[in-house]
Amino acid sequence: MTIIFKKFIKTIFLIAIFILANCLQSNGNHSSNVNYKYNTFYYFLYFGYFQLTSSMSLSRTFHTSNLLNDGKVVIIGGSSVSDTDPAEIYDYTTGLYSNTGNMIVTRYAHTSTLLSNGNVLVIGGRNSSSGTLSSTEIFSPSTLSFSSGPTLNSARYGHTATLLSNGKVLICGGFFPGTGSLNSAELYDPTTNSFSTINSMQIKRGSHTATKLSNGKVVVVAGYDQTSLSSLSSSEIYDPDTGIFSVLGDLTTSRNSHSAVLLPDGNILISGGLNSSTGVSLLTDEIFNFSTNLFYSTSNMNTARHQHSAVLLANGKVLLTGGIRSTSSTKFTVLNTAEIYDYRISSMIAPNTLLISRNGHTTTLLPNGNVLISGGTSSNSVILSSSEIYFSEPVISNDYLIYYYLKEK
Repeated sequence: MTIIFKKFIKTIFLIAIFILANCLQSNGNHSSNVNYKYNTFYYFLYFGYFQLTSSMSLSRTFHTSNLLNDGKVVIIGGSSVSDTDPAEIYDYTTGLYSNTGNMIVTRYAHTSTLLSNGNVLVIGGRNSSSGTLSSTEIFSPSTLSFSSGPTLNSARYGHTATLLSNGKVLICGGFFPGTGSLNSAELYDPTTNSFSTINSMQIKRGSHTATKLSNGKVVVVAGYDQTSLSSLSSSEIYDPDTGIFSVLGDLTTSRNSHSAVLLPDGNILISGGLNSSTGVSLLTDEIFNFSTNLFYSTSNMNTARHQHSAVLLANGKVLLTGGIRSTSSTKFTVLNTAEIYDYRISSMIAPNTLLISRNGHTTTLLPNGNVLISGGTSSNSVILSSSEIYFSEPVISNDYLIYYYLKEK
């Protein structure tokens, strides 16, 4: 049975469910007090599945992944039994990994940012021999090799690195042993291949998120303060035109190790995280409204989680995978569950589960609309080399009709 024929049968089946659901509604069998997110057709509309693909040559967690301009994915660094050295390239057309040249300095808990010229800038992090790093390096997809980059003004890990509209990279926050959380910020200029110190953030933070808005400004959300040993509810915004961080309003819930994704409507979805004061993972989600600069609550996840991964799908929905569900500072579970958020109806559902529980993994949207999920740490602290693909297939092209069907009347 060919793939095209399988897709045809699946589409016919789902259209039949849609027609049946409408018939039941017209017969008065639709219960108005049942949330539409549990509607049978709603589940199938989001139908997707996870499938194992080839494994990496090395087990790695707290690594990074970047989609390159040629459609391949580069996996960089990570922590394993010993520090991870070579990077790897995943080719979605073959489903195979291949090793690249070795890194200049092995590292994990770093960042990697795709630059406007197609190279990847790798910043900071940690390793077992040198501790927290101020070194950087640049990966060239054309030569599949690394070269040394300029040195940071402040060594850091658990920071963020955000590509700005002008091609520069904003690095802010993170941690440094002995100092704790950082409020320092730097700019990388690819034209001079150098870092410069800029105005500091208003609040010291690490394990935060930094998301670029459509207007070019960057929203820095929550994080962890090592001085007070607590999660933060504060946020701030960076304006590249002025080079200044300004305080925004507080989130409804303090959190760190959460995720933040820019939605197609210009707002930001902030999901999950950890309340470090209680050691409990969060179930709550929030939206940052870019027009009002305010946060408000949206639908909760089905499973509380932190150290998960979130990626915007080609259809505008957000896929959240894995992570840790902690019920106290000493009790936790590594998750294989996933969630999908639809900003049009502000709803979160749970699709099929991952084949392997994992946190500290990466998720990368591929050119064909599927998602590569790589590495991480599974149950019993096993560091993974395995990868899987999330297959996300559109069911009906004009799903705006389904959107209006799903709205409660």
